[in-house]
Amino acid sequence: MTLFLLTPSTVTPLTLDNLHSYQCQVKKAVTDNSSNYSPNEAPNKLSTRQSTKSPTKSVSKLSVHFPSAILAKQYANHLCDQTLVARSYNEVEVSWLPREKINSDYLLQQKFDVMFSRKHVMQGLLPSFNHFYQEVLTFPNYSVYWFSNNVMDNVDLKQYNIGLVSDSQSQSSHQLPIKYLRQSGYQLNELAIHYYSNKGGLLKAFLRGEVDIIPSVKGIPVLSDWPAEHLLLIDDTAPLGSVYVSKQVKPDFICTIQQSFTLLKPVLARLTQEPIHINDCNKLNEIFIEN
Repeated sequence: MTLFLLTPSTVTPLTLDNLHSYQCQVKKAVTDNSSNYSPNEAPNKLSTRQSTKSPTKSVSKLSVHFPSAILAKQYANHLCDQTLVARSYNEVEVSWLPREKINSDYLLQQKFDVMFSRKHVMQGLLPSFNHFYQEVLTFPNYSVYWFSNNVMDNVDLKQYNIGLVSDSQSQSSHQLPIKYLRQSGYQLNELAIHYYSNKGGLLKAFLRGEVDIIPSVKGIPVLSDWPAEHLLLIDDTAPLGSVYVSKQVKPDFICTIQQSFTLLKPVLARLTQEPIHINDCNKLNEIFIEN
């Protein structure tokens, strides 16, 4: 899907980076043109033509943004297998476009139909984002820890090689650790901090012994049984995130999107001690329609 950014004198195409997205074709697509509509279309635009032996279905893509590539492909394939998705879309595209590349135009133009993000991130991009997107699902807070190969008791972090990710938008691997260090009285220039481009590289560096201590969560399999005395709490109130849906998406499709995130519950449940609830779809649709 290509959108255009309008300026007084130019029209610039706004497209996704293929290196940060995955697409799949929706299976079990309907063949009756009378029910083949896009959830982004108004009801009076529904086709009234009779179905034929070789119906032509207009291309309609469901575009989703994830904060990382983890589970992106699995989530896309999950949606592509859903009959309810096939009633409205031909394709699903899940993007993990780096957060620093997303600006207010993505929200103004509603580039993504669905975004897994955080409220402060959405507000930072566009203070009036709620005119374009609605929060339809909220996940509980989670805890972030320092993980070390040494006992974390009255330690002086000046003695350690610290690993962080370079992405300043990363809550768990950059923002919260930096906040912890500053609030603990450390000057960043007096610490041995090594930056990595992504969490995968950071974890590998830690397991290889390139750094002594990194921020992470208990839900990562290789760290799930890490000794408690080698952990130091950074923050236990970090917001896990919410699901936001474009207000161009028809209300009767919201429940399908909401329920699709049950696929992530087992993974997200490893990050938090709080229960993860899926709200009542009927109630959600009533709220969405009222707005």
